[in-house]
Amino acid sequence: MVRRIDDLGRIVIPKEVRRKLAINQGDGLEFLIDGNGGIVLRKYTSICFVCGGENGVQEYNQAYLCQDCREKLGIAQPKPSQCPDVECLDDLSE
Repeated sequence: MVRRIDDLGRIVIPKEVRRKLAINQGDGLEFLIDGNGGIVLRKYTSICFVCGGENGVQEYNQAYLCQDCREKLGIAQPKPSQCPDVECLDDLSE
């Protein structure tokens, strides 16, 4: 499936993909770059995977954990890498 980028830099995510991944209007999406120069796009969540809390949620090993759960698990700082050979585009803005 191929989609073209318009003159404003936008692409349309096909309806079938949005439906399968439960992506709705207004949802956040994360853009990541894999080790082969490809783009990984995934639905962003800011809810703790363990308890559903929203306080200080950060990613840790491909899951989102709130501050309370990280403390209970003895995790001081989340690991920066979401997946092997993938980096967050936020890290590229430096």
